[in-house]
Amino acid sequence: MDETVQYGLALATFVFLVATTLSIVGVVSDRLWTNVALLIGVGAGSFFLGRATLSIDDLLRRDV
Repeated sequence: MDETVQYGLALATFVFLVATTLSIVGVVSDRLWTNVALLIGVGAGSFFLGRATLSIDDLLRRDV
C-alpha cells in the first residue's frame, strides 16, 4: 500500500474516532455527528480508494 494512502487512512481513522468520542460524550450533537460520518465515509473513502495502488479488480482476484 502506498505511504500516502496509509497516512491518509490513519488521519481519517483518527478524525472518525475523535468525532465518535465527542458524540458519545455529548460535546457535539448527533446531527453534527451524522454529517461528519457521511463526510468521512464518502469523501475520505472515495479519495483513498482513488489513491490506492491496487484496483478493486486486483483485490477481488487475489487469493485470500
